[in-house]
Amino acid sequence: MVVHAATQGLNDDTLADLLKKRLVEPVPNRLNCRPMPTCKGCGEEVDTVVAVKVQGKAKKLCEDCADRVREEGEIAEASESVVQNMMEFKGKR
Repeated sequence: MVVHAATQGLNDDTLADLLKKRLVEPVPNRLNCRPMPTCKGCGEEVDTVVAVKVQGKAKKLCEDCADRVREEGEIAEASESVVQNMMEFKGKR
C-alpha cells in the first residue's frame, strides 16, 4: 500500500528511507495544478476565457461564445436604431 507522505507523522530520516523504498509517495505540488477555466456561456472547460460585457455585467466566455454574444449585441443595437428612426426618436440612448 502506498500512502502520501503528508498523511504520516514521520520524521525526515524515516520519510527519506520510505521514499527510497517507494512505500510513500511525495505530496504532489498543488501550485502547478490549476483547474481549467470554464466558460460561463456553454459550461465547457477551455484553454482561455475572454471577459465580455453582457447587459452591463462582465462575463468570462470562450472565444466562440464571446463572438456570438458580440454579434447578438450588434444586431440588437442595429435593430434598436432602426426602430428609433422609424419612430423619429430625438433623444439619446
